[in-house]
Amino acid sequence: AAASTLVFNLANPTTQKAPLILGDNAVIANGVNGTLNVTNGFIQVSNKSFATVKAINIADGQGIIFNTDANNANTLNLQAGGTTINFTGTDGTGRLVLLSKHAAATNFNITGSLGGNLKGVIEFNTVAVDGQLTANAGAANAVIGTNNGAGRAAGFVVSVDNGKVATIDGQVYAKDMVIQSANATGQVNFRHIVDVGADGTTAFKTAASKVTITQDSNFGNTDFGNLAAQIKVPNAITLTGNFTGDASNPGNTAGVITFDANGTLESASADANVAVTNNITAIEASGAGVVQLSGTHAAELRLGNAGSIFKLADGTVINGKVNQTALVGGALAAGTITLDGSATITGDIGNAGG
Repeated sequence: AAASTLVFNLANPTTQKAPLILGDNAVIANGVNGTLNVTNGFIQVSNKSFATVKAINIADGQGIIFNTDANNANTLNLQAGGTTINFTGTDGTGRLVLLSKHAAATNFNITGSLGGNLKGVIEFNTVAVDGQLTANAGAANAVIGTNNGAGRAAGFVVSVDNGKVATIDGQVYAKDMVIQSANATGQVNFRHIVDVGADGTTAFKTAASKVTITQDSNFGNTDFGNLAAQIKVPNAITLTGNFTGDASNPGNTAGVITFDANGTLESASADANVAVTNNITAIEASGAGVVQLSGTHAAELRLGNAGSIFKLADGTVINGKVNQTALVGGALAAGTITLDGSATITGDIGNAGG
């Protein structure tokens, strides 16, 4: 079949909240010879055949939503066989939304990566049912963006809900990241590097969620948004960023960073005057191991194991208390604080075995 182009340039543009919905009967034939351009509006596709289109081009501020059946089992393969999803225009604010769907596509298997060149906002939505966003080449490969510089996607949004889980099996490089839970306790699991880059941001929105990482990661300037969100850090991992409880209201305190065992919390800023944590609820050392801190913090330090140790680098300032409040899902224990030089702790120390 000859090459063909399908253009969605809607006279009455639709939005992500109210897209033009193409039902199951809207099918693409000979997609390998086709181009689909979304130049004005948002469309939502239901049939997996749209994944076979040779090139999908998304203009600035426009978008395509995949709410489809699966290629195989619960998996929808995207960018397979040389097909591409591209973000065009000058600022690359086009949006690709991947909806995890009951009894259909819940695992989005990506060949190559999505976004890059500081273009493209990718949203992975598991509000309805748990889902996975997977790098076809394996978790040690990029699935969003390609590197933590010019190769970043413009944005990455993960939408979850109470009791629902979004798992990202691949490296994530996006300039601005949003974690939003429709209701409290949605969970996001990153199975490899997350890096927003030197000027990147992370924002928690709507309701409290829990995020787990598995590799050294940089969340950049992070706003917990006055939500009881939690970042969990496994053994021997470094979390980098500058974390604020509520950027819109500095009087609020929110957000918890929990280390399972050994770990390091580092500033993402080259400016030593920028606080590593600013009015977050707590930094927790929940298990046996050494958690290394430096710089300035406004947070409570909590120790959850007799073998828990906070090691404070020379010049560290803790504007907060120690062991006054139980850990998230745990109890306080008589752990240890060690100083590698001099450090300042302004709050009360010790409570019920702390």
